[in-house]
Amino acid sequence: MKKIIIDLETANNKQNSICSIAYLDINEGIFKSSLINPETSFSIHNIKVHGISGYMCLNKPTIDEYFFSKLPSFENIIFIAHNAIFDSSVLIKSANYYGYELKHIKYICTMELASKIFPHLGKKPGLKLVAEEIKFSLKHHNALSDAQCCFEIYKLYNLKFPNNINKYIRTKTMTS
Repeated sequence: MKKIIIDLETANNKQNSICSIAYLDINEGIFKSSLINPETSFSIHNIKVHGISGYMCLNKPTIDEYFFSKLPSFENIIFIAHNAIFDSSVLIKSANYYGYELKHIKYICTMELASKIFPHLGKKPGLKLVAEEIKFSLKHHNALSDAQCCFEIYKLYNLKFPNNINKYIRTKTMTS
């Protein structure tokens, strides 16, 4: 199965409002990122979190143009993200918004991996806390920086626990 490290930012509290994406197909080894036109309004709260405004995304591609339409299928992909339950929900709702009829998605959560690598950080260590622990210079809520940090966590886990990653594959199912 193809493994893709991913981080998404949203324009508002609707989970089909992706305004920024960064991802890495582990087999290709190249990070890609872009601002995304969410085709919806931005909330002040989300702008304060990630610093992305509607004006910045005005002439950018939609998530369908930039990402979904380039995937051969969602079926053979495992998405890897920090707090992956959020990113997987956003992927499902956004894909469905663009007509892909996605019912479930496979994912690995680097928050769960980090809790195994660094048990002293607790069961749900935030990305900022883990970044400090691994001395990664994080620009929190910048999709590219967050995705790069996730990749570092993924690599650390595989170094510490070789051949053990597949037991952390989870499935997020579409809910109403």
